[in-house]
Amino acid sequence: MVNIVLSWVTSPLIAMSLAVLLYFPFARLQRLLVEKGMDERTLIVLHIASVAFAAYAFGANDVANATGVYLTITERQLGLPTHETMLMLSLLGGLFIAVGGFTLGRRVVQTTAFRLTRLDHPSGLAAGFSLALTVWLFTTIPYMLLGFGMPISTTHASVSAIMGAGMARARSLRGVNLKVAGYSGLLALDRAHDNGGFVVPVHSRP
Repeated sequence: MVNIVLSWVTSPLIAMSLAVLLYFPFARLQRLLVEKGMDERTLIVLHIASVAFAAYAFGANDVANATGVYLTITERQLGLPTHETMLMLSLLGGLFIAVGGFTLGRRVVQTTAFRLTRLDHPSGLAAGFSLALTVWLFTTIPYMLLGFGMPISTTHASVSAIMGAGMARARSLRGVNLKVAGYSGLLALDRAHDNGGFVVPVHSRP
């Protein structure tokens, strides 16, 4: 339990710090491309790579977060071995995460892309790669060392990464809408608390 709490506290700080560090090399890359008269195709390719990396990392973490709580009860009800149950839940989790992204994801994209801060090429790349790297590290490194991955809040990591990129771009906190960032963090915690209060009694029933 202590390790999970620590991961929730440290992951946003790591995502924010990485975004600040990564912003400056990406900003320099953009300046070099402009000076050499090159188009922004290289930056677009990097954006696609960061999105693919983030999607992979999110899939590894969010699918587990969404379906792990149902593993034991599904295994008991269906009488399936643990591995097959995990595979089935992972497929269902991935499918419905994709459905959610295509249907309601635009609302969240609008908030993270425009209301937290205004992202340009360097800040968008910094936020994308720092977010993906943070989620991937917490999913893989603890597994290598301890034998299990650490679930983290990808919402908090995402907001923190965007905040870090926005602060690096503006060189101050004025580059970030702190009210929106605060609402995002508090609502994520509040929903997790409420949902946990509902799920625990349901899964505690004989």
